[in-house]
Amino acid sequence: MNKHDTILGDPQVRRSMRYRRAGYYHCFDVGKAVGYIPRQSGPGRWVARVTQHCKLYREETFAIADDYDRSNGATILTFAEAKARAQNLCSRPHLTKNFSAQVCFGKERGLRFCPFGDVYTVGHALAEYVEWKRTFGTESSFQTALSNINYYIYPELGTVRADELNHIHIRRMMERIEATPSNSAKSATRFLIDPKTLDPDARRKRRVSANNAVSILRAALLLAWEAGKILDDRGWRRTFRFKDGVRPRTDILTRQQFESLLAVADAEIKTLLIGLFYTGCRITELLSIQAGDLLADRLAVYIRAVKKVEAHYIALPRTGYDYLLSLATKRGSTDLIFTRADGSSWTRYAMQSRFRTALKKAGLPNRYVFHTMRHTYASLRLQEGISPIAVARQLGHRHVRTVMQTYAHCTDDVLDQEIREKFIPPVL
Repeated sequence: MNKHDTILGDPQVRRSMRYRRAGYYHCFDVGKAVGYIPRQSGPGRWVARVTQHCKLYREETFAIADDYDRSNGATILTFAEAKARAQNLCSRPHLTKNFSAQVCFGKERGLRFCPFGDVYTVGHALAEYVEWKRTFGTESSFQTALSNINYYIYPELGTVRADELNHIHIRRMMERIEATPSNSAKSATRFLIDPKTLDPDARRKRRVSANNAVSILRAALLLAWEAGKILDDRGWRRTFRFKDGVRPRTDILTRQQFESLLAVADAEIKTLLIGLFYTGCRITELLSIQAGDLLADRLAVYIRAVKKVEAHYIALPRTGYDYLLSLATKRGSTDLIFTRADGSSWTRYAMQSRFRTALKKAGLPNRYVFHTMRHTYASLRLQEGISPIAVARQLGHRHVRTVMQTYAHCTDDVLDQEIREKFIPPVL
């Protein structure tokens, strides 16, 4: 069973979907899909869709979804039945007329340029770095590097000789990225604006994009320099970045808000929330915890490597360890402990929709997400007087500087209180 069967095949999940005229689709073949169109009231509809030329679609609504009533095999269908019916419909002439299979699906996988010539340019270094990243990097880091190179770095510096690159070139690239609106930075036509006209948070985000581009550029140049293809690194080694790229986290829950959220959450989501409260890990890390990852001798849990974060251990209080141990009871050492009530794995949409429902019942803003629990964990631990270096270890950060910058308002209060309590005045 794939994730689409889990999402669209669960009536409870479908009932929690937000109304959207465009609907939700699952492609079962190139240019052919079955869709679910939710209604503002009542059951949703099943739709068969075929892609036409110029990115247009030809659709046909053919049945009602079994959101509230059981399937009758004709007018009310389950997702599996709707998928089979859509496959049959998408092969009929009235839908396949003007069908176009020349459709691009999925994420971008390659560069939009091809460096040429005997002179080793920045473009050559970027192309080699992308192939290295494709082999040795994670999928998310590869996509991030590829996107930044295609849209930001190569258009500005791709044709510059690598040995002639200096901090002036890089500074101009940073200034241009800052002056490029985020909604048009990835379009074919790039226009510039005055960064001073942006609101502070929008300008901060543009500077974060510029800093990320510089980091990727330096990584590509360093790889080429270590391979002996760049002889002089003085021009780009000491590059500067915008200073106000890090924003202290303010999207956190108080203990009272968290307890009110637990009071209205259903049993399955409550299990995830309690697990996040005790561990502070990412939701992907939490869902990967197995029964054999609990360590009784250390009262800790082993967290596998996710994204760029290395595998690490999280120390647990006795109550937290007992709670995770209760979930691991009667499970094999390789079985996941954070699953749904029927033992199936969580899907991202199912978690988010159930979480938004709980937020609405608790009267909390819908801007909160599962990652908010990670920020809540860090801020609460700092407010309890736990040192930033211990919190950094719990979160899996390599540097305590990350905690100090991200949770500056919390660390300042803790350090101020520590100074007041531990300062020994002189004898007067």
